[in-house]
Amino acid sequence: MVNPTRSAKTTETSLRSPLSFTGSAEAGAGLDRSPAPSDRAVPQLKQNRLAESFAVPQDGHVFANAVPQVEQKAWPDGFSAPQFPQLIMVLPVVSDGSIFASPFERGADLRVATSRTVPRSRRDTIEPSVEDYICGVGIISVPYFMGNPMEGFSVPTPHDTLTPHLGEGTPQDRMSILYKELAATVATTSNPVIYGGDCVSIIGTLAGLQRTGVEPTLIFFDAHGDFNTWETTPSGFIGGMPLAMVTGRGEQTIVDAAGLTPLPDERTILVDGRDLDPGEDDALASSGVTVMTVDEVTHSEPPRGPLHIHVDTDVVDPVEMPAENYPAPGGPSLAAVRKALIHLAVGGDVVAFSVSSWNPALPDADRAASATLRLAAPFLTMDT
Repeated sequence: MVNPTRSAKTTETSLRSPLSFTGSAEAGAGLDRSPAPSDRAVPQLKQNRLAESFAVPQDGHVFANAVPQVEQKAWPDGFSAPQFPQLIMVLPVVSDGSIFASPFERGADLRVATSRTVPRSRRDTIEPSVEDYICGVGIISVPYFMGNPMEGFSVPTPHDTLTPHLGEGTPQDRMSILYKELAATVATTSNPVIYGGDCVSIIGTLAGLQRTGVEPTLIFFDAHGDFNTWETTPSGFIGGMPLAMVTGRGEQTIVDAAGLTPLPDERTILVDGRDLDPGEDDALASSGVTVMTVDEVTHSEPPRGPLHIHVDTDVVDPVEMPAENYPAPGGPSLAAVRKALIHLAVGGDVVAFSVSSWNPALPDADRAASATLRLAAPFLTMDT
């Protein structure tokens, strides 16, 4: 389950812009300018045109071993990113010959023959629209909020949608059925990306990973603590409890149904958590759960071992992430959260990525869907 070895089959894929790439402000420094072996797959540009200019925006990364290749030729000696301001996507060639980005001209068709064996820890960032992005990971759509179906859920394609019969029971009963099925689906999906309607979905994701023998660290981005129990909750809302639940506290009906063994506090990280309820704050402070800011994540080494990264989209300031059921003003920017996720995608052994979404029924839901795709992009790759 952790970065499974795949056969190195070669596939030719067509991509059409708009796509975009984020890279270091000093991307040209330290690039390996040596030509790649001739047997490496290289991109072909429409009408054999080279992008005449190339520059990298300032909020991301370029790998030090990037070797841009076009028409079986290396870029000229002295290649430096700041010299080329129109390039909108870069796919570095990595040591095993796999290509997961390539220079192409704005508006051009790009056909990439690529051996799809890129390890997750070496992934770069691509920002497509839902309809333009080609995804090879196992995307699972769980369009339910507290066990109730959600309409208008925008999920990258292709994806599988869970639609189990949930019956008329309590929210715990319905979510027990739903997240037991999610666990079974995750257990048979390589590199799963889960789009869910609530944070309780982490129970199914973690349980599914455990079924494959993976014991991940959970990195949980949320404006809220989600660390309430029946003793601390001011509202009785189960959606405010999942982080407590997966660490063995409070409500355990769904945990038991999914077959999850609770995570130790030491493998649980809450990122942000700026809006805590009275009592929840004390419970979190007295626990062994690590609490970090988004900026601290960006500037820290990712935890060793397999990682499950979960993002409640309300972690982003509501100015940039509208259509939230429980907006919490004063949060980090979309760019800051995305930068932290890129850092984890590049440097960590990410075995699953999940989001709990905006509300598709609220105003500006389309803008929230687009912002969410930007957050998910580092984990949506072309390997199969």
